[in-house]
This record gives sequence, structure tokens and C-alpha cells, in this order.
Amino acid sequence: MSAAAGSVRLVVIRHGPAADRETFARDGRNDAERPLTERGREKMLANARGLRTVVPSLDVLATSPLTR
Repeated sequence: MSAAAGSVRLVVIRHGPAADRETFARDGRNDAERPLTERGREKMLANARGLRTVVPSLDVLATSPLTR
């Protein structure tokens, strides 16, 4: 994939599976702190490795302030 001169390529990635929202909320914890599950961490690691082949370098990386 190559971008035309002067163009911008934007890649948006959603987080992987996270801890159950309702269970987390029942314990009174803030949803912003809800972590990925083990499966979620594994999936995102695999996604990051695959993404590296499509987007080998980045100029800017913006992330969510949420734990996951």
C-alpha cells in the first residue's frame, strides 16, 4: 500500500476483547480501567505484528487514554 504524495493514510484500530463490562461495573470499578482479557492481549499482539507488514512505519500514533 503506498500513499500518493501529499496524502495522509489513517489507520484506526479498535481494542481486543476486554473484561466483562457488567461484572467490572458491579465491583464499582471505572470502565476506563477495564483491561483486555488474556485472549484480547493475544489477539492485539497478533494484529500488531500483522499491521507491521502493511504499515511498516508511522509518523504519528494517537492512543486512547483507556487502560485497554
